[in-house]
Amino acid sequence: MHSLEHGAVWITHGKSITAPDLHMLTEMVSSTPYAFLSPYTPQSTPIVLTAWGHQLKVNEASDPRVKEFLEKYVQGEQTPEKGAPCTSGEM
Repeated sequence: MHSLEHGAVWITHGKSITAPDLHMLTEMVSSTPYAFLSPYTPQSTPIVLTAWGHQLKVNEASDPRVKEFLEKYVQGEQTPEKGAPCTSGEM
């Protein structure tokens, strides 16, 4: 949660995610600062993106709203501690 306060977007995936979608999300996260990915099996959709005060549930990584969410909320206007690092134990 503290990472979200710094402007990060947390992407979680459930059991029903496909291998291609997981690969696509991994690529997105590796090229997007302030974004991270982890499994979270009790969710109701294959993919959930969470930012401070905002959440998006989608069925596929190719959904255009995924990219839009990242563009809008990574270090977006909702960020309480914008510019604070999410590295070196600061997450």
